[in-house]
Amino acid sequence: MKVSKYEPDEGNFINMEKNIELKIRNEIFNIDTKDILQRIYASEDSTIVICGTLITGYGNRYSDLDVHVITEKPIPITQTVFEHNEWVQDYDGNYLKSFSLQNNSFLKSSWNYWQKFGFAVDVKYWSHCSLKKLLDKMQFDYDYAQNNVGYLRFPQYMVYGIGDNTVLSKIYDGMVIKSANQKYYEIIKRFDRSKYCYLAYRYHMPSYNEYRDIIGSFLDKDYTNSVRMTENYSELAMWSFSHLLGYVTTNRKWIMEVVDRITPDFGSIAAEYKALNYMEKTTDRNKIDYIKRSLNLVDDIFRQSFIVKQKDPTVYNTNILKIYWNEKKMIFDKKFIDVKNYSQFEFEWHKRTYQDCFISSADLMIMHEKTNLNS
Repeated sequence: MKVSKYEPDEGNFINMEKNIELKIRNEIFNIDTKDILQRIYASEDSTIVICGTLITGYGNRYSDLDVHVITEKPIPITQTVFEHNEWVQDYDGNYLKSFSLQNNSFLKSSWNYWQKFGFAVDVKYWSHCSLKKLLDKMQFDYDYAQNNVGYLRFPQYMVYGIGDNTVLSKIYDGMVIKSANQKYYEIIKRFDRSKYCYLAYRYHMPSYNEYRDIIGSFLDKDYTNSVRMTENYSELAMWSFSHLLGYVTTNRKWIMEVVDRITPDFGSIAAEYKALNYMEKTTDRNKIDYIKRSLNLVDDIFRQSFIVKQKDPTVYNTNILKIYWNEKKMIFDKKFIDVKNYSQFEFEWHKRTYQDCFISSADLMIMHEKTNLNS
């Protein structure tokens, strides 16, 4: 396989735009796709996709331009030619410079600064086989999610929606600037965006443990720590909810950009989230108000999530979930017989997974407080 810095010609473009217009905030950048192609390693049969926040519109002038190169087989490191100030990573995770050309691994990524436009080009390399494995993993995780509905967020070892797996969503939402291989289209059409959004929603939703830490600090009158944890809790809830609505971003640092795009149907949630984000939190009274309003907002997000999921064919029927939870309640009571009050609190928190009427976070806080006073 011949691999080099790609030298495009007119025949390499298949119904592709030869010039790309990127609007970054209020500034327009016109980029010749040939400039991009000449900055990556590729073979003649490669598919090349540009994606990331500069394409979706979330990014800023210092965001990287993400490029994904999909080839029939992995590209050996020994077939690449390094440039000055270019970093290359191999499949073993090693970062290489020009003095490391004897490495026997394969090309995983490359990075270089684009002086002309002032941002970097971050390139990831994938074989057809590696993409197929990610798609199989996505289906496995989706099946797991459908059969494990008791806990809204996945355990840490079931990690979908972060790391390399986000490549599927990025590529799907990206712009193909060069394609010469039909296999790419056969692979990517297997990607189900609604399943990805549901999995990202399940993975990023905050957990009961995070809620319990907020309440613990609140009851100890450590309002500063409680506020800090509440900020994280509400941000996770908002980020998770945005995925359920179909707004995909792989990094929650862009959450305010996402919130600005949320449709009027959920405008009240977006408006309250922004108001709380800019709320003054300097006095104990401010902090207490912020915590309670934020918990109410997350409750509202759970209720609206329930309504959205009711219309989504990728999600379990509510009646099935209720049957499951009646069984789970008995397991909770048996397992936590010595601490029944606390098992009830956790059970009540998780009930919001399957119904829109539940004990509010504020009422649950009162239950915690009363239990503390009686203990």
